[in-house]
Amino acid sequence: MSNVLMGILGVILFIGMALTGASYFGENVQDGQAQAKATRIAADFALIGQAVQDRVYATGTMQAAEASQATAGARVASLVTDGYLKSTPAPPVGSSIYQLLDRTAGTNGQAAAFLVLSIGSTSEARATCYALERLSGQSGTLPHIESGEADLGGAMRSRPRAGCFRSITYNAYLAYTPVGSSV
Repeated sequence: MSNVLMGILGVILFIGMALTGASYFGENVQDGQAQAKATRIAADFALIGQAVQDRVYATGTMQAAEASQATAGARVASLVTDGYLKSTPAPPVGSSIYQLLDRTAGTNGQAAAFLVLSIGSTSEARATCYALERLSGQSGTLPHIESGEADLGGAMRSRPRAGCFRSITYNAYLAYTPVGSSV
């Protein structure tokens, strides 16, 4: 009988220790997961960006990016079809696909190409967005993540670097990076 009570007490203590550990280390584990996802997105951006550059070197022209977000995913998929990518990377967060977008940069009429990934509007997406900004060297409160941006092109042009922000228009966090020089 005492062995049974000791066993039950041991199980209760084990569960208590597990819950204590989870509450103590939980935030660190979540931060680690967000950092891992942000690193994966950055690596995917680098891979796709290199495929775009390979196409530029091979053909002498940059593949036209799409102005429409609805068809921009086809531009990344065509890199696979044309042999510049083995396969299209699957995003680690969100259910979107990587897109190659064309956004007019400033008043000179030149176009800028950006790789964009909608990572969703969940708390996981928010944590990944913060991790992406930190990965690109940003610090502090990052108000553009909280306040949101209405204009996708304006947001990317105002921060012409890899990063992330909350899009009011799409009600989602968007990761992005510039690609190439002009389209």
